[in-house]
Amino acid sequence: MVGGGVIGRSVAAELAAGGAKVTVVEQGGVTHGTSLGNAGHLVPSHIVPFSAPGMVKAGINSLLARNGAFAISMRVVPGIAGWLWQFARSANAQNVQRGMPILKYMLDNTVAGVGELRAAGADVDFIPTGLLQIASSPKSWDGVRHEMEEWRHQGVRARELDAEQVLQHEPLLRPGIRGGVLLEDDACFDPALLVSAIAQRGASLGVVDVNGSVLAIDRVKGGVVVQTSAGPLRAAQVVVAAGVWSAPLLERFGIKVPVRAARGDSVT
Repeated sequence: MVGGGVIGRSVAAELAAGGAKVTVVEQGGVTHGTSLGNAGHLVPSHIVPFSAPGMVKAGINSLLARNGAFAISMRVVPGIAGWLWQFARSANAQNVQRGMPILKYMLDNTVAGVGELRAAGADVDFIPTGLLQIASSPKSWDGVRHEMEEWRHQGVRARELDAEQVLQHEPLLRPGIRGGVLLEDDACFDPALLVSAIAQRGASLGVVDVNGSVLAIDRVKGGVVVQTSAGPLRAAQVVVAAGVWSAPLLERFGIKVPVRAARGDSVT
């Protein structure tokens, strides 16, 4: 397993549970990696693909705004032009309808997996408070209500709140809120604790950790050799779950991974 983030370690543990002998290669061990920097949201409500109608326009408006939430450095535009074009082509209603059932399946299974870890005694600082999505203008309120209908159609529990109910739920919000939706099954957790719990489960099933970076993957007769900074590792099969570092590792095999790095800020 190349990559010891939440995805790599989850797959490693499941493979080990099925009887496979698994080695995880991750630079820095369990306490490093992108997985520890995420917002820590467990959101079965997030079933609408990000590449939805209107996102291209919203992105352009954000680029033009002084304090927009989205920005692109001009020096990287040549390298991501193809990705941006693919995103724009995917931002359509057909893609959303095709993607929602898939995302719901993945999210529901994630919720179930976290539940199994907690039932087994893992402490992930799980807080089932729900997620509040608010609107501050009539236009944004129409958009939120439209999303609410999509959520409900897909079986997501979404409770509509008027302005007074929103302020009762979150008193620190400023007056002038139009309304909101409480996504009742959403929750939050500590990402570091979750990754550690998954790693501990894997270790109990026999997963071996190698602290090192992956330099290359070579095909050989009967399997592969993973060239690492800690030395070569031979295996029958390899799973690559290295996030944005997956693309250069898989390029030599003709596999294109449309993943690009991005910087974000999260206040939790």
